[in-house]
Amino acid sequence: MEKFIERLLEEDIKFEKDVNNGLSNINIFDALNIETKENYHSKFIAYLIDINKDHYQKNFAKVFLEKLGKSLVNTKFENLNIEDIKSVETEACIKDNRRIDILIT
Repeated sequence: MEKFIERLLEEDIKFEKDVNNGLSNINIFDALNIETKENYHSKFIAYLIDINKDHYQKNFAKVFLEKLGKSLVNTKFENLNIEDIKSVETEACIKDNRRIDILIT
């Protein structure tokens, strides 16, 4: 029991530190009871990526492109910037009636 309490206190300190740094482990999809609804996830993520939307935030798009670039090293996507985003579309149709969840052009 003592180890459990120690661990709980450690986690509480970490949580407080994260909160003070503006971080949270709250999952908006769980809170809205839509954790299994892929289309909602895609629309929300696309909204955050689209710098032309009314949220006036470029931070998410910037970090998203940085992480995407790191995972696609040595490709034409490696050095994307938010200025490269012209449009963001969800459920974009491609050949054979297939769809792309989020299409960034």
